[in-house]
Amino acid sequence: MTGKPETQNPYIWLIKEVITDRKPILIFVLSICLVAIIASSPYFLPPVYKSEVIFYPPNTSSNKILIQNDVRFGSDKEIDQHIQLLKSSLVRDSVIKKFQLMMHYGIDSLERDWAYQLNEEYDENISIARTRYNALMVTVIDTDPKLAARIANDMVNIADGIKATILRKNLQAALKDLELDYNKKVKEFDIFADNINKLVRDKSIPSLNIKNQSFVEHMKQQIDLIRDLTKNPVNYDLKKQYNYESMLAQLAELQSSYEQASSNLNNNFPTCYVISPAQINYKKEAPNRLLLTLMAGFLAIVICFLWIIATNKLQHFKHDLEK
Repeated sequence: MTGKPETQNPYIWLIKEVITDRKPILIFVLSICLVAIIASSPYFLPPVYKSEVIFYPPNTSSNKILIQNDVRFGSDKEIDQHIQLLKSSLVRDSVIKKFQLMMHYGIDSLERDWAYQLNEEYDENISIARTRYNALMVTVIDTDPKLAARIANDMVNIADGIKATILRKNLQAALKDLELDYNKKVKEFDIFADNINKLVRDKSIPSLNIKNQSFVEHMKQQIDLIRDLTKNPVNYDLKKQYNYESMLAQLAELQSSYEQASSNLNNNFPTCYVISPAQINYKKEAPNRLLLTLMAGFLAIVICFLWIIATNKLQHFKHDLEK
């Protein structure tokens, strides 16, 4: 290398140095590029493929609310809940078990941190995000393009199944409580009816437990008889004491809630609306061998420049020491 004259432009000097040492620099850069090509080959760095499924979560509100609001897809609250469900350990464990991802990722169960490694690999390869149109997207990256598509599509079905199980359990518990409250209220009304019938002998109020008669007909008959009975001033305090019409309205509301819950429990729960199922994608997502090679070549050139500058500085330092 030639010395750097004091008056010479540093950029011109650097270009001259590169031209002077062009052969070793070229050999070094080409060697680095060759190493990058070999290192990014399928033998050392297997290619990965991406599949994604786009869907809308269902609206799990009652039919009455759906009719009133004309809501066909899940609200923001339900979208956030569905994201949490997709990211939950319930879905994660189901996917890992179904597709044997621990073996697929090559994780040794004898290692102390095998669970951490498995979760890290899962999070790197599977992601859940909301799109700009409030849909949900599950993206899966894997070395097997067919497996990536299967995981993406099945995650939607697995989440649907888990959500339906949770909703069914909650609805069963609510239905049981409603049934207890309803039966308790019916017994109270039957006791009231018996008390009234003991006081009024010419007319009788039927029991709400009578079979082969609709609940609405029971209520209508109850109210009509109470109104008729209270026309007599002697029986006016009877209505004031029991306030039958108001209490029957409460019972009617319980009956409506019970029937709605029972109907929802017997029907199939809504599932996600898949608008773009995951397809098998044979176009590799990574690695980009050309980009890696160009980056390696650029890095090699930068190293050469730094080496030339550092060498020149060292020569000047030695020259100053000798003086």
